[in-house]
Amino acid sequence: MKIEFEKESGEIIANLKYAGYHLDCERVILYNIKKIFEMGLSEQMITGYMENLFLILEKLSKSTEDVLERFNYKHSAHFLNSLPSTPYWRNWIKARQLKIDNVNGKNDDV
Repeated sequence: MKIEFEKESGEIIANLKYAGYHLDCERVILYNIKKIFEMGLSEQMITGYMENLFLILEKLSKSTEDVLERFNYKHSAHFLNSLPSTPYWRNWIKARQLKIDNVNGKNDDV
């Protein structure tokens, strides 16, 4: 199985564009990474996906004119980049029950 990078990154970018604050951004990233884990892909594919996503978000944070969008992309990129250095990050993400209904303050982290 393969990650449909364009589809997944497009979904993340669309959700981050309207995220209300930094915790919303983190929920969007965690929800997406958990979805990728559930696909049963190798760890190497998942970390490669995360690295590519980081690069795209960094690029967007430098090229986007809207201040809120720029903050959301930059915060998300750095959050994504810091995940692998967090102890037990894989198990932590897998154990989370995340639901993304609406990024504008209506995310449920059950």
